[in-house]
Amino acid sequence: MLNETRAPRQDTSAMAEPCLDGAFIGGTVIATALGWRAVEALAPGDRVLTFDHGMVPLTDVIRGGYGYGDAVPAIGALRPLHVPAGAVSNETAFDVLPGAYLMIESDLAEELFGDPFVLLPARALEGFAGIAPAPVSGRPPSLVRLEFAEDEIVFLRSGGLHHCPKAGDFLQAVADTGHCGPTAALTLAEAREFLAMMDPSISGHCPDGPGAAVGVARA
Repeated sequence: MLNETRAPRQDTSAMAEPCLDGAFIGGTVIATALGWRAVEALAPGDRVLTFDHGMVPLTDVIRGGYGYGDAVPAIGALRPLHVPAGAVSNETAFDVLPGAYLMIESDLAEELFGDPFVLLPARALEGFAGIAPAPVSGRPPSLVRLEFAEDEIVFLRSGGLHHCPKAGDFLQAVADTGHCGPTAALTLAEAREFLAMMDPSISGHCPDGPGAAVGVARA
């Protein structure tokens, strides 16, 4: 499981462990008020360019690692995914944690939700448009979660759009409402069904095939 830390910390026994859900892999570069910057160089108060609200200040920056002897898992649910150029309308390739949410644009989303944009868990994208587990480098990874007062979508230099959840249980909110602000957000099962509708060749990633997940077009 993730080895989550927040620096500096004085009394870990008296503090709840911070959450690294939605974290970036160290080295990821995003758009900020000072230009393109690596996520690990950011601090609370720095302003980041967001999809919905323009420049927004960070409320917190949380750092951590994997907890596997500082090595990237070779297999399993925590192994990063490699997103090749063009897979999600990105200009260049990038790596992403499988638990992160990415925003994509598609005609199907507009047909189902009335908006061309939809948030999907990166894990659901494995097998879509060449997205696959990232090569294991053996280098000690760093993870960085950027937190705002509200959920935000930020711009990756690669051209991807990455969700940053606010403090709280984002996955439960998705399950309860099906939205993140004005944007439709899908659970893992719903995302797999949605992608199978976009590309039937990946339907095998949904254990029961297309149509197994219920409520993709919920309001």
